Amino acid sequence: MPVLSADFIKPFSAVVGVITLFVTLFSQPLKTTQQIDL
Repeated sequence: MPVLSADFIKPFSAVVGVITLFVTLFSQPLKTTQQIDL
């Protein structure tokens, strides 16, 4: 079980990192466009 959970946590953490990267990349242009619209 510990090996299985470790193998599951590694890709899961990588996916979370990629998601946070995309969120930051997409949220910054959205914030700038909102400020420009205002």
